[in-house]
Amino acid sequence: MHIVNKYRRLEHHIHDLGLDNIWSLAPLLNVSAIAQVRNECPSLFKVMFACFLYIQGKDLMKELGVKGPAVGILLEQQILWQIRNQANPDREACLAYLRTCSSK
Repeated sequence: MHIVNKYRRLEHHIHDLGLDNIWSLAPLLNVSAIAQVRNECPSLFKVMFACFLYIQGKDLMKELGVKGPAVGILLEQQILWQIRNQANPDREACLAYLRTCSSK
């Protein structure tokens, strides 16, 4: 029974941190239809998609000048950044963080 209690405490801790569905978090995509909504109706975009940053590999290559495996590593770092900053998703702040990661 001791091990069951440990797992229950872990489950509660995960819930308290807001990480219940963390496995569903994927790298943020720059989908053209969503970008169109962002451009044509910013207020609707803000309501519907405020929690997404829409950064993908080609954005990292263009803005940070990275190539190859470094892109995948930065996309993984982006997911970690998203987890840590769920309350305040900000594309530019995320890119700034990824810049520091790519310079290492």
